[in-house]
Amino acid sequence: MGFDSKIDKVGNVIAKMGRKKPILLLVSHIDTIDDPIDFRQEGNLIFGRGAIDAKGSIAAMIFATKEFLRKPLPFSIVLAFLIEREIPSNRGVNELIKQINPDYIIVGEASGENGIILGYRGRILARILFKNKQVRRASSEEDNFIEEIIEWWLSLDNEIEETCKEEKFFDSISGNIVRMVADGDESTNPEKVELSIDFRVPPQIKANELRSVIESSISNFPFSKSTHKIEFVEIPGSL
Repeated sequence: MGFDSKIDKVGNVIAKMGRKKPILLLVSHIDTIDDPIDFRQEGNLIFGRGAIDAKGSIAAMIFATKEFLRKPLPFSIVLAFLIEREIPSNRGVNELIKQINPDYIIVGEASGENGIILGYRGRILARILFKNKQVRRASSEEDNFIEEIIEWWLSLDNEIEETCKEEKFFDSISGNIVRMVADGDESTNPEKVELSIDFRVPPQIKANELRSVIESSISNFPFSKSTHKIEFVEIPGSL
């Protein structure tokens, strides 16, 4: 197709066409999670890990570029297919921004064959460690520490939903529990419970604002006897 192509030092595939401004960057990712699915083809359909997210986007971008090249380009096109997933420490993205300063960017993601997504919310992974001050044998008469934490989360989730229900989806906050680990055994209330919550936040919400919301919610919830510590594992920043 006439592109100036290379694989950069971290493994990104970069292909450039043209030297004129503006620069249009078509970018997607070539990584997949480590959970292989046997590849197969049925007619015009292919099945396999990453076939849609994001090999489908990559194929669409290559064919769209081929159509552009039927006529001389009044601008430059860069195809960039990156390693690793969408996190602030992404080596693929951080290496790309050292090489290219585009005027326009189209990101290829799995948004449906007729869908155009105007933006992604940021991700903040919050890890909260709850410590129980009174560890006793579990019984139906006592407060259950794990159930208290679940009730707290449901109340915070409902509070966020009520606060954001008038907002557009992109401007709202949402969260999901992705991990919950407790120590001890089945005969006692645990001493420690670690909760990991995946929050999706709009650009105007900063990490400290979300921390304040969580802190306020925990402080106002009627826990029996407990302490807590909040740690943000992944926050927007370098992307």
